[in-house]
Amino acid sequence: MNKNLMKEKLNSGQNVIGLFQNVINPNITEIMGLLGFDFVIVDGEHTTFNPNLAEEHFRAAELRDISSVTRIGQNDQQVIQKFLDAGSEGVLMPLINNKTDAKSVVDSVKYPPVGKRGLASGRGSAYGIPQSVKEHVDSSNKETLVAIQIETTEAMENVDAISSIDEVDVLFFGPSDISSSFGIHGQINDPKVRDTISDLSKIAIGNGKACGTIARGADDFKFYKEAGFQWFCSGVTNMLQSGMKDYLSELK
Repeated sequence: MNKNLMKEKLNSGQNVIGLFQNVINPNITEIMGLLGFDFVIVDGEHTTFNPNLAEEHFRAAELRDISSVTRIGQNDQQVIQKFLDAGSEGVLMPLINNKTDAKSVVDSVKYPPVGKRGLASGRGSAYGIPQSVKEHVDSSNKETLVAIQIETTEAMENVDAISSIDEVDVLFFGPSDISSSFGIHGQINDPKVRDTISDLSKIAIGNGKACGTIARGADDFKFYKEAGFQWFCSGVTNMLQSGMKDYLSELK
């Protein structure tokens, strides 16, 4: 596996910026790379993405030197492996509630002896051509990113345990679902939501993890950057809406 440039930046203390990709056309992922985004999250939870469709985005990402992550809606090894075998460089797993759930993700992403991922000579291993099996296993276990999404009340209670797992790289705090857990749906900038995320991130950072969240603009970015966050993203459709509105307002 090639070096994961996003993971390298995180490990050196740098910030990384990406977008949730929920548009099927891979040209947008290519444009993201050309514009200088660090990563793309192919959203397999809230869209119709399957491994075949996602594979085209992984190719586009590789072409333009942008790291790829897939948000996968099922914590199931057979599902996770298909996206990794298609070329995803990392996994963002939603709806994780406890350490057992998070360890299951690690088991699916990492090869033995670290995890339980099965070997295959497909696209994710460059068809077994440039590396020996051992080289591929070693590089994949080192480079593949594991990000765990914190969004439920139970997950918030278990941040310390989840972030204690060595192979977990990022804890991603989902402000929309956290606001729903508090019964204030969509109020992502409510002080209770922001302060909770900030407080919990201190635990994860103390355990050596990078923290990520949604940054829909400069205010979000400033608040969470000051809290020690490194992994920031918004959505492709949010960017499209913003650009379209700006264009219309200028011309009308």
